[in-house]
Order: sequence, then structure tokens, then C-alpha cells
Amino acid sequence: FKPAVFSGSRSMEQLRTWSNRALNREEAMAGPTADSFCPNMTLRQRVIGWGVCFGLGLFVSICSFGSWTSLVRGKPARFAITYSMGNVIAMCSTCFLMGPQRQFRNMTSSKRRVTSAVYVGCLIATVLVCFLPHFKAQELVILILIIIQFLALCWYSLSYIPFGHRMARGAARQVSSNFALG
Repeated sequence: FKPAVFSGSRSMEQLRTWSNRALNREEAMAGPTADSFCPNMTLRQRVIGWGVCFGLGLFVSICSFGSWTSLVRGKPARFAITYSMGNVIAMCSTCFLMGPQRQFRNMTSSKRRVTSAVYVGCLIATVLVCFLPHFKAQELVILILIIIQFLALCWYSLSYIPFGHRMARGAARQVSSNFALG
């Protein structure tokens, strides 16, 4: 993947064409499904709603680490539920952009089905394991589920970025080769 190079007097025209295409994709993304979810919102308001909701979800997930010690002490529910709730809020933020029906269709598309299933499965399993009677290694199981949940959410998010998976694989190869050399 090579980014477009803007050269000479045509650079502004190329940049304008590229930005118009991006805007057209955004407008298409906020189609009738999103309109039925929040019919009076402009694209700008939807993007702001997405940002606020996503930021709130991220904030809740980060705040969950304040109860990290309860996980280590054998009381994982507060940490795991707060972290998972933050992820749900962040995922729901996309409803501002495309509406819940389109989000569900996207999650179940062939390109995202496995990642979505892993993400939702780990989300549910994390909460369920919290409410099971305490067992040896319960904290470890919850920690593993949360890590998988996070990785699945990242992989899912990368599916919306052109060449996102390819770039992530390349970055992972680069990091792993640096560790192998070091």
C-alpha cells in the first residue's frame, strides 16, 4: 500500500477530489437506517454524537482499571462488568453513524462475522464468569477474556479502515522482528 502523492499544480485538485470521495462515503454511511435512528441530526451532529459516545465508552473502560486490585483480590465483578460496559457503550456509538440495523448487518457480514462473534462471545462470557461461584484461576480466565475482547474490538474496528488489517499485520510483523533481533 502506497499513499497517494500530491505533486505539482495538480496537488490541490487531487486533495479536493480525495476529500470529496471521503465525504460522499460518509454521507452514504449515514443513510436511511441512521436517519430512522435519529432523523433530525446532520452528519456533523452524528459524528459528534459518535465521538462523545465512543469517548464515554473509552472513559468507562479506562476507569474500570481503578478497580483492578479487586480483580487480583478475587472479586472480579466490578472490574470486568465496568470494562465490558465501556466496550458496549463504545460499540453503540456507531449507531449515530449508521443506525442499529445497519450496524447489526455489518457485524454479521461475512467479512466481520467471526470477529463479531468472538467479541460478543467474550463480552458475555466475561460477565457470566464474574457471577459464577469462585473457582481457582477465575481471575485469570476473566483477564484472558478481557484481552481477547479488546483484541477482537481492535480487529473489528480495523475492518472499517481501508487496508486496516493489512497495515496491522505489517506492524505486528515489524514489532515481532524487532523483538527477535533485540
